[in-house]
Amino acid sequence: MSRQWKQQISRQPRRDRRGYEGRDMNAKLVVVLLLSAAALLFIIQNTAVVEIRFLFWSIQMSRSIWMILLLGVGIVIGWLLPAWFKHRRAR
Repeated sequence: MSRQWKQQISRQPRRDRRGYEGRDMNAKLVVVLLLSAAALLFIIQNTAVVEIRFLFWSIQMSRSIWMILLLGVGIVIGWLLPAWFKHRRAR
């Protein structure tokens, strides 16, 4: 291979396996937009106020906010629990 040919290759933009540069970015954008639309639709359809009681504590909030809050708590627990088990095994 000549040096000139190598320089030409290095100057060309990297392409994905399918040969089109922007296809992956467009797919990610479409997925993000669809998930955002689904989340917005979920919030609009679940506006009913519910009362949550736990022991002596009681609070009223929108059902969609409560479910999103529970999802966030589940994600945090799912992220921290394996790290805690790994740390415990390492001892």
